[in-house]
Amino acid sequence: MVDVLLMCSLLRAIKPGTRLILVGDSDQLPSVGAGNVLKDMIDSITNNWQIGISGGRRIGSSPIEKIIDFQSVKRDNQIKMQRLLNKAGMNLGVVPKMRISNELGKTEIEGFIPNFKDRTVLSKTILYGRPLLYNREIDLIKPVSDPELKTLVYLDVSGSVVNSINSLASLLLKPYKNGECLLFVFSTIVDEVTYKDFKEGRYRTTGGTDINCILDHYFSLPKAKQTKKILILTDGYTGRVNNRFYNEIKRKKLEIYCGLFGEYYTRDDLQPIIKYFEEFKYL
Repeated sequence: MVDVLLMCSLLRAIKPGTRLILVGDSDQLPSVGAGNVLKDMIDSITNNWQIGISGGRRIGSSPIEKIIDFQSVKRDNQIKMQRLLNKAGMNLGVVPKMRISNELGKTEIEGFIPNFKDRTVLSKTILYGRPLLYNREIDLIKPVSDPELKTLVYLDVSGSVVNSINSLASLLLKPYKNGECLLFVFSTIVDEVTYKDFKEGRYRTTGGTDINCILDHYFSLPKAKQTKKILILTDGYTGRVNNRFYNEIKRKKLEIYCGLFGEYYTRDDLQPIIKYFEEFKYL
């Protein structure tokens, strides 16, 4: 435990913003005992650092625009994405189902019974004689249809997935074009991407990663747009979900599905909230 405290005191002495190369693999820390204590303490210190490695979490900076260079993907990864999208609520290649609801409205009908609420009846009778039919408005419940809610997809565009996003993003072009999902990109902020922009590969990123920006976005949506399932595509280096969002996920029984991709990926940060993982290797 003395080693843990010494290491943390040394880490605290390093100024935020210092670029560092991390050597070793934090996943190899023991799962119990001092290892967890060390990992928690290091996380609390290094959350504000800019990390100079190809994988891992970064706090990010001001948003900048980047371009996706769409690349072909292997058949097995296409199958995996189809399976994942289906689990997350999409019907690939199928027009979105229609949801039927009832709406109260007024409609005009004609009948033989005089409508004494119509103040024009008397004057019309004097001028034209007694009418054969009378108009009246009645309340009527009418069925109306509207498209079911689309699956919300959150695509990681942080710096740690920059070398892998070109292939994975190709798997989303068709379902997005078919109107089967709404696509958002996330780093430390969430941005909705129109199909036009996505087709051209344009997106904004801060370079960092924070899972809580997704949940803040989702729970800020009007209740009518909060789907029961969401899909997150990431390398898993997202930081941990804060307690407030964790409790909301449990309370609302939100099902979260995750596709892991990237040169390096991990389940550690997201394991407590994910219903199902799919791994995209060798993109």
